[in-house]
Amino acid sequence: MAEHLPYIIRYATERDTYQLWQLMRELAVFERCIDRFHVTEEMVRNQGFQKEHPDFRALVAENIHIKELGAMVVYYFIPFTAIAKPTLFIKEFYVSESLRGQGLGKSLFHAVKREAQAVGCGNIQWKAATWNKAAIRFYERQGAKPNNEWVEFGINL
Repeated sequence: MAEHLPYIIRYATERDTYQLWQLMRELAVFERCIDRFHVTEEMVRNQGFQKEHPDFRALVAENIHIKELGAMVVYYFIPFTAIAKPTLFIKEFYVSESLRGQGLGKSLFHAVKREAQAVGCGNIQWKAATWNKAAIRFYERQGAKPNNEWVEFGINL
């Protein structure tokens, strides 16, 4: 389990920009969309750490010995929903392949749940690719239920 791994879960800071960007890029490779990945290290720095109201927040799992990030959850808040409480929306959730199955993802997921509770969110939402059966099983083990009432739409511009 993660409590035996040399990792701590903490908020990402500007000094994490490069490693956070690397994890985002790894996720794009894993999700088979690296050809559409246009995020730069500078974008991560500017949009996550240098704006007065950042576009996203992130929690990371850092190896306490080598100061290397092994996992991340990138999220933002939707301030008002029908339930009159904010929603925490997980944009990216990723554990490096070599660290999967050791409890690190579970620890990170529980940390983001605590974050949502601390700011008074009514729920947490995210998307998972239908082909990513391992992620779907992981989320279900955390108590998540798929929402089959809505169809996701999008337009590429």
